[in-house]
Amino acid sequence: MHKKIFLILLIVYILLSFWFVFSRILVPDEGYYLFASRELALGTIPYRDFFFPQMPLLLYILIPFSGRGFEGLFTARSIYAILGILLGILLFYYSLKRTGDFKTSLICFALYIFNGFILSWHTVLQFNILTDLALFLAFWLSLKEKSVYLLFSGILLGIVIDLRIVFLPIVVLFIVWLFLNRTNKRDVLMLIAGILIAGSYSLYFLFKYKSIFLFNTIFSQLERPGLFMPVTNPILQKCTQLLKFFGFPQTGGIVLLAILALLYFRKKFVNFKPELLALLTGATIFLTYLAAGTPSMFYYFVQSLPFLLIASLPYLKEQLSKRSRVVYSLCVIYLLFIIVPIQLHIFAMRAVDKPWRLDNIKNAVSWIVNNTAAEDKIISSWAGFHVLAKRDAVPGVHPWTRQLAKRLGDKDRLRYNLPSIERLKESISRGEARAVIATKSDAEEWGVVEKYEEVARFEEFIAYKLPSNQKVK
Repeated sequence: MHKKIFLILLIVYILLSFWFVFSRILVPDEGYYLFASRELALGTIPYRDFFFPQMPLLLYILIPFSGRGFEGLFTARSIYAILGILLGILLFYYSLKRTGDFKTSLICFALYIFNGFILSWHTVLQFNILTDLALFLAFWLSLKEKSVYLLFSGILLGIVIDLRIVFLPIVVLFIVWLFLNRTNKRDVLMLIAGILIAGSYSLYFLFKYKSIFLFNTIFSQLERPGLFMPVTNPILQKCTQLLKFFGFPQTGGIVLLAILALLYFRKKFVNFKPELLALLTGATIFLTYLAAGTPSMFYYFVQSLPFLLIASLPYLKEQLSKRSRVVYSLCVIYLLFIIVPIQLHIFAMRAVDKPWRLDNIKNAVSWIVNNTAAEDKIISSWAGFHVLAKRDAVPGVHPWTRQLAKRLGDKDRLRYNLPSIERLKESISRGEARAVIATKSDAEEWGVVEKYEEVARFEEFIAYKLPSNQKVK
């Protein structure tokens, strides 16, 4: 019976995952990362030739999908979804091995697969599922006795850093944990060796481009504005995100479960070391995102949830044996709240999300394809239009980096490959692009209407075309 329930849940999760793959609103980062990957595929190098604010491995992963338009986007999203499904299966298998109880494992699996925000952010072309899966495997391997497993655990940790530098405190946590809990210090060296093997990829860029690499990946992040947030004060931004995270039942519920689990096994440190490491991992992710960068986005904190969930397994098992009806009732309530992320990320119920609906983006891309030739260049507020429409950008014009460029002097802009707003305006005044796709505020700032004609609107995106009597320069 339990096996049938697991299969039913797995099928439901697969269907949900691919619903999000083909229906979820686009995230602006998806277009930017695909564009940067396409630049890399064309022979340019991140940091040296163009600004890129993340670690380099993600670009190389996305190269195969960067030149194929919507087909590439959906193929990459599908692979991400499969990795998310794999993580869910591994969580189920781990909980079964750890607790020996099928019911507890099914509850753990259900809490994972029906968490709408985990589901939603594991199907987006960012770092979420890649780091979550690699970090979970690193955690599991670190519990093994043989030293060779620690080497592989270190390699996975190095990959995590290659994807997201903010996870560096997690690496320190694992090293300190092993040093305190292993009598054979050779095990610690094996973990460090694995980290250095995989991390050498990022170390190459660090030593090759030094301060440019550090500015792109760390210091530029500290300069970011409050993206899409109505609250501009950094402290209030964090408070707002925390209130949402703790207040929403599907996120705050898992946090509460982890806190109750901590109270449950606080006096049994030896028996619950794996759970303690998982709890520390989740807490470190949470606190790192809380302390680093502005803004601290809601979905950053979501990455702590799989680890908080597996930290709660012994407590969850005990509660099932004592208060199974209460646990099942709470799970049903938990499940119902999946409708909120579905409303947000599938149906775009917020006005700010409507421009990013797939149908709206597809209409804009169709206009670009039908009104420009393959060799034409365009200028766009969002880098994704270049990739999805398979159109080149005007060299040296990257509007999506303008906010950061405004805060730097000419010398620093040149050093960090950040085109100035003057270069953008010059390109538009000269008519170097066949078409411009921009928001109203961007078009006004760039002086688009003086040179181009408005011909179509796609929510907040406005399509401008060079008049037929003018040639592209």
